[in-house]
Amino acid sequence: MMNCSDVALRASKTVSAVKTINRVTQIQTWFLSTTMAKGKAKKKGKEKEIVEWVANLLYFVHTQTHGSSTGPRWLPLPPEIIWMILQFLRADKASLRACSLATREFRHAALLCLGRHLTVSTASRLKRCAQLLAGGAFQHIRSLDLGVNDKKVITEGYWKNHLVVLGAFARYHALNRLWLSEVPFRFLRPSQRNDLRETITALGSTVTELGLYGCHFSSYEEMISLIRSFPHCNFLFIRNCVTGEQTAGGNAFAGLPEHTLDVKDLQLSSPSSNVSSIDISNLIEDAALNVRSLTALVCDVGTSERTQRVAAAVSASPVEQFQVACAETGGFQGRRTLVEFR
Repeated sequence: MMNCSDVALRASKTVSAVKTINRVTQIQTWFLSTTMAKGKAKKKGKEKEIVEWVANLLYFVHTQTHGSSTGPRWLPLPPEIIWMILQFLRADKASLRACSLATREFRHAALLCLGRHLTVSTASRLKRCAQLLAGGAFQHIRSLDLGVNDKKVITEGYWKNHLVVLGAFARYHALNRLWLSEVPFRFLRPSQRNDLRETITALGSTVTELGLYGCHFSSYEEMISLIRSFPHCNFLFIRNCVTGEQTAGGNAFAGLPEHTLDVKDLQLSSPSSNVSSIDISNLIEDAALNVRSLTALVCDVGTSERTQRVAAAVSASPVEQFQVACAETGGFQGRRTLVEFR
């Protein structure tokens, strides 16, 4: 890490040593005091060394500094330089929070490192999130867990907020990971169908990891149509989804482009209350899942016969993790390697 002496020596070709030390000290003092005060951090240890190093770097990168009552002013740092600096802090949340509060230049990049994931799991959070998104918040988010699980009964009002949240992130074109939990698709009205389809199409252009947890679909076909709307999905998780709730509207996702998914990780479990448990081998065929690159498979198979069918379906895949659960009397429950079934 550079200290003030090193800074002064390098800058002495264009600026006198005394002037250099004064300016570096001014910048360093201001940056340290601003960062530590706003971040509520202690001026010691690794964090102090990091912000000192950033302060020194700021002096060299900026071509002009001027003293002021609020501290020095400088030309903006290039975003790529800021990003390089913050990569060293990815595991240090306290320092990232401090940097996000110190300067405008560091705020956006620090938030990207700090808050790339958002969980919306309560009714109050869902409502608040919808309000904030209306103002353009959360554009830095890359991973979203969405679903109200603190209410026994999900009302139509929650569904409207789901639409607002999904629509906003669809416009951002930034999500890589989307997990939907107990999303009440059954409340979808005919007038909302086109908007929802456009939203799903936009989300499908960037999402590579899709999770469906306890979602209620009007039919098995509707769930399949939704899955096939995510062409870049490599990680697919389906757990406890209900696919037997017939609604007057039918398949809400019918007509969306259907794609082949190259999955690397596939997990499936069905609730005991489901009208018909989902057969993983049928799912692979119906959802057009390309399993030639599949490395992990975890599923409920129901019967020993299904276990053999699943093993046959992925026999040519480089599966490293093969975990199945069989509810049949005397059937297998637990882990097995795929080699045991070949």
